[in-house]
Amino acid sequence: MDPQQRLLLEVGWEALEDAGIRPGGLAGSNTGVFIGISNNDFFLRFSQSSNWDRHIATGGAPSIAANRISYFLDLRGPSIAIDTACSSSLVAVHQACQSLKTGEINLAMAGGVNLILDDCWNQVLANAQMLSPTGRCHSFQSTADGYVRGEGGGMVILKRVSDAVKDGDRIIAVIKGHAVNQDGRSNGLTAPNGLAQQDVIRRALSMANIRADRVGYVEAHGTGTRIGDPIEFHALRTIVGRETPDRKTCYVGSVKSNIGHLEAAAGIAGLIKVILSLHHQYIPPSLLRADINEQLQPADFLKIADSGRVWESRDRRVAAVSSFGFGGTNAHVVVEEEAPAISPATPVALPQTSFPLAVCAHSSAALGVVARSYESWIREALQVDPTVRLGDLCAAVNGVRSQLPCRRVLNVRTSTDALRQLEELANDADRMAIPLHYAPVQALFVFGNTNPSDSAFAERLVALCDRFREAEFRARALVEAAYDPNGGDESRRHITFQVALCRLLVDLGVVPSGYVAKGSGELAARIAATMIPLTRQPLDSESLRGDSLMIAMGSDNPLAPSNEPVGDAWNWLLNQLATAYQSGFDIAWERLYGSDARRRTPPLPAYPWQREKYWPAGDRANNVNCTSSATDFRGAGGGPAIGDGAQRELSMEVDGGDRGVTNEDYLNTVFQMAETVFGSPSLELREFVVFCRPHAAAALRVTMTRSAHDSVHFRVLDNTLKGGSLGLKCCAEGAVYSLDKPTVPRGAV
Repeated sequence: MDPQQRLLLEVGWEALEDAGIRPGGLAGSNTGVFIGISNNDFFLRFSQSSNWDRHIATGGAPSIAANRISYFLDLRGPSIAIDTACSSSLVAVHQACQSLKTGEINLAMAGGVNLILDDCWNQVLANAQMLSPTGRCHSFQSTADGYVRGEGGGMVILKRVSDAVKDGDRIIAVIKGHAVNQDGRSNGLTAPNGLAQQDVIRRALSMANIRADRVGYVEAHGTGTRIGDPIEFHALRTIVGRETPDRKTCYVGSVKSNIGHLEAAAGIAGLIKVILSLHHQYIPPSLLRADINEQLQPADFLKIADSGRVWESRDRRVAAVSSFGFGGTNAHVVVEEEAPAISPATPVALPQTSFPLAVCAHSSAALGVVARSYESWIREALQVDPTVRLGDLCAAVNGVRSQLPCRRVLNVRTSTDALRQLEELANDADRMAIPLHYAPVQALFVFGNTNPSDSAFAERLVALCDRFREAEFRARALVEAAYDPNGGDESRRHITFQVALCRLLVDLGVVPSGYVAKGSGELAARIAATMIPLTRQPLDSESLRGDSLMIAMGSDNPLAPSNEPVGDAWNWLLNQLATAYQSGFDIAWERLYGSDARRRTPPLPAYPWQREKYWPAGDRANNVNCTSSATDFRGAGGGPAIGDGAQRELSMEVDGGDRGVTNEDYLNTVFQMAETVFGSPSLELREFVVFCRPHAAAALRVTMTRSAHDSVHFRVLDNTLKGGSLGLKCCAEGAVYSLDKPTVPRGAV
């Protein structure tokens, strides 16, 4: 499977949870998926392989990038992969908005992805002189000389504003206008058309019904080319930068100067940057390493964001995003900050004394990481707002996170108790985790005789649980219609309680496959069977001696010892739900508290993906012949051969065969050396920049310099390529860090 598909699954899942939407709860909905994707490296890489597999069709087809999300989450709306080159993901956002406006869908997932998995396109773009030989995107600078390919993926969740308000969603920003057009016949197929760019900006502003002088920031396409940057800036100056009585300075920036050009994912990267800027009311700087290109002619009201600044505004802040495809498809989106949300009314004090906290993951290893992330999340939430309620935090977790197969429910009473139990689970997840089996567990409801203590039991649940109060009200009418008027009030109350409890558990997700009954429980079971299909099981049934989950509808359980204590009504209910959840039932936890708790809590921490490696066998990168002519990688006694601050040249012969030497060969060479230097395979690559590729059979010289932070800076030199006055041609450079040392600085990769 193309790693781009996996990355989209990850960011899509994270985006839904960040929006307070349970991914598993969208099954069967008319949710649309719109993905910008143009890179097909994975398929190209394995198209020459003799190990063709039937899954390569779905694993490598770009269309499946969107379809796999829809399949995995069982979404029934449009599922479309869009390729307009560098504007793909912003065009995907445009298409998603159109689909929402027509009422075709009620929710949209829109985004894009770009991963570089083969060296082919690097060579094509380098030969076309599109890539920067200096390894930087010099957006809007005098040193602009091309772009650097970047990697990543992003996703946004879109709804109609009216629906988001009705559903109580946390709205970060609002897309007010969007437009897409084409350059038509410009000076060349890949040459930008300034008039077309002006037109697409004008259309988006017209749809938004927003004056151009309200735009305070523009996230430009800004790839860092001598031709493209001035044309784009002139288009912005013509539409957005005009002087008006109300004109405030509009700043222009490009995230490409920070993270490179993500090609098909460039538009979504720019949109996410703008949304975060609006949310934090801050304009981040573009990285400038030289003077601004004098051809731009910045005006007083249109300037490059060369430094970070607080975004001041008397009105709602407005920003815009541009994204242009090299084939001429242009997209522009206008975004406005959302008005400060009206804080939900302070809820009444929660009467419950304890709360369920459902912790789940795909494996016990991941469960421990999830528990640790919840622990940090609760600590930070309490530090930011000491008044935040533990019940709301638990309700936010239980209502948003999908119910995964490795589970544990914690019954917590205080924040200190929650932190303690989460720490215990994080430290001992392998033992405490309860994995689910494929064979589903069946539940049997047990209806027993009248028990005097059940009246107090019912009163307690009525006071603690609104959902039970509603179930009890409905059950009372059913019991009155079926109950013998000569029967006692105590028996009537007991039967009503059992029917209400049965209804509550079913509403929360515990649907039984049958029941057993004794005494007055017979009538309760028959009444309950009018609401849900129930099959009676004899008390001596074989199913009672199997793995069925027995849940008593009250204090009297004919299958348990008569002296078994029931305890507090609320804790009894939580224990029943916890047992059912850990047995495989998906519990609708949010129905215990309502759905507005997520509005009073910070977003959940992202799910800790385990990222196990699934790379096809027989990949051509594994067939490179690397031989070392250096034998002194290690020093005396096994210590490092390269001391701190020392430089050592090591020769490595790399034969790429007929296909030539690729980026993978560089990395294999460098990692082999770095592993020997550090004596450990636990390494991380950072700041890897490729400038060119050597010949098919090349003699590479690797220069390594060891720093004081257990890292090695390397340069890959080719003996067969001369770089003029620079001597040997530098093919690539970067840094490798040892992860075994806690002193490693965790900078940006």
